[in-house]
Amino acid sequence: MNLLVGLVIVVCLVVCELDSQSAVEDVWTRIVAMLFVSLSVPGLAVFQTLVLNKRMELWDLPATEQEMTLKRLSACHSAVWLVASLMIVCAVEWPTVVRSNWGLDDWPLIDEVLILLPIVLSLVASWAIFYDVQRSPSGSGGCPCNNDSPPSRRILDPKRIAFVAIRFRVYFLMSLLPLTVLVLCRDVNAMNETSPIVTAAGYLATTVLVLVGFPFILGLLWNVQPIHDEQLTSDLTKFCKDNRLRLAGVRVWHTGDQISNALVAGIVPWFRRIILTDGMLNRFPQHELFAILRHEAGHIRLCHLPIRMGFVLLPLLVLAVAEQMGISVNHKLNSALLTIGITGQPDWLIISTFYAVFLIASLSWLSKKMEFEADLYAVSDPTECQDRKSDTLNQRANELLDALLRFASHFPEQLDRSTLMHPSLRQRMQRIILVRDNPHLLKRMQYAWRNQQLNFFLVLLAVCLAAVII
Repeated sequence: MNLLVGLVIVVCLVVCELDSQSAVEDVWTRIVAMLFVSLSVPGLAVFQTLVLNKRMELWDLPATEQEMTLKRLSACHSAVWLVASLMIVCAVEWPTVVRSNWGLDDWPLIDEVLILLPIVLSLVASWAIFYDVQRSPSGSGGCPCNNDSPPSRRILDPKRIAFVAIRFRVYFLMSLLPLTVLVLCRDVNAMNETSPIVTAAGYLATTVLVLVGFPFILGLLWNVQPIHDEQLTSDLTKFCKDNRLRLAGVRVWHTGDQISNALVAGIVPWFRRIILTDGMLNRFPQHELFAILRHEAGHIRLCHLPIRMGFVLLPLLVLAVAEQMGISVNHKLNSALLTIGITGQPDWLIISTFYAVFLIASLSWLSKKMEFEADLYAVSDPTECQDRKSDTLNQRANELLDALLRFASHFPEQLDRSTLMHPSLRQRMQRIILVRDNPHLLKRMQYAWRNQQLNFFLVLLAVCLAAVII
């Protein structure tokens, strides 16, 4: 869902840049059309909720059928929201009304906020409506209300508000934050008419500040707080020291038990944090919790975040250096398109499309490999020879397997669900069992995955250089 929300926002902002900026007629008609399209998204949510609750008797279905029904509902609604968002931007020409008719094009961030407002509010309203059907009376789902109380019909019900708020924080704020920084830098740069070198330096400085301050920003956005259990805090401090982790600390993210997860926030060691959710602290015993922390430690020790950033920034860096050297990729692409009869300047759109496809494909492959690699780190013991069976490897593998099985027992839909960035729990458990039963494969698999990442990085660099030179 994070990727879909981010993709829709980026596409809408990119399409806005295609706008001719000439004022349109029938402004009030377009406003009514925008409202109608926006309201159709939560309207569909109301219809789907009524059908599921009253006609299909959702709460009497087995857990597996209930999950499949909810999955189809979510996919259908996401598709409708995507189409509605594109209609608001393209068919209704809402960006033109905001920027040209209302003259807000020169106001930093104001025009982008008004353009995205109906798109954001339509999905937020749908989440509020879906609260009733996404509860899980059986206690097997990942919804906030794992109890047998009947669904509340109050719009301002505190649990409904918490349900919507956590999704807004996770999906929208995490997508909007980096885009807001970039758009603000672009608008300020356009107002001041600075030189390209100053502009590049400004973007670089802003990127560094965001990377350094990301854990603190995340703490403000996600209600992340220190852990108040003194014994657990002491154990976590010892764990970080034993694993040679440079951290600003381990924090808890209060989600109302809606989410059970752990993550690493930050790339600078002195500001970096490991964040655990309250759902994980409440559901997992300590030995399984530390098995999960060893997995997160693997992400840190194996430099997964810098590697991801390298894959993301390398094409942009090559293009920037080429422009500074007087090699215009845009001009070459426009010339090539002109030879086949395509006029105008669609170069930036083609480059953006290829870059987006590259990010989705490469980061999906890379992230799944990194999850497997972090699992191998979590079960290994650098102080022992891993070519034969050891008690430490066996114990750590079993603890991580227990943690994954417990997660699957609370969220059975995740057992075989492989997302764009994560392999399924079953795939991860199969790799762990393979290494536990065949310790001699551990080093071989670690070496093979590192080689694959290096080879992919070199191929990417070669392709970028070839695109610039040819």
